[in-house]
Amino acid sequence: MISTKYTKDYSVSYELSARGRLVPTAVYSGSYYRFALDPEGVAAAKKRLLMILIPTLALLIALLSVNRVFPQSVQIWLLPVFFSVIPLAFVILGVWRVFTVKETFIHKRRDQIENRFPPAMLFYMVFCAAGFGTSIAAAVISGVTVWKLLYVLGVLALTVLAALLFRQRVYWKTLELPKEEPEEAEEEPGDPALPASEDASD
Repeated sequence: MISTKYTKDYSVSYELSARGRLVPTAVYSGSYYRFALDPEGVAAAKKRLLMILIPTLALLIALLSVNRVFPQSVQIWLLPVFFSVIPLAFVILGVWRVFTVKETFIHKRRDQIENRFPPAMLFYMVFCAAGFGTSIAAAVISGVTVWKLLYVLGVLALTVLAALLFRQRVYWKTLELPKEEPEEAEEEPGDPALPASEDASD
């Protein structure tokens, strides 16, 4: 299904079916794009993404597993850490798109990578930073202990990783190619399952 936002990128052609009927088919006729970085730069940027994302995932899972070092009465202060899972899911989706996109890609994929991936990283960083502040408050309110301090330091490390992840946004700028359809260009690969908040029409 083609989103109404991208209908102008498609034209209709008619093909003869096995039954001898003309069948309308949507053909991509919009612009094609590529990353502004050269292929070596793109490969290096992908490695950096993984080097940051993997420890980020491991640390967040660890923090979500040991939140009981805080009493139930202050658990509400840890909600930003829990809710950071939502923007992180979109960050992971952005990374998946970066890794699966071909050398040249269509308008929709360009928007998903250049226009939506950076905001996802920004929101994730904001949630982590908020979680750092609120975890300090939770530790102070409930009484500081070594385990609570370790948790706070873990959220601080998570915030630093989120900031490093956000810095990677500059590597995913794109360039529009001349109006010639490349021989091998991505049509529109399907995306993996998204959280319910993702607009299905995107």
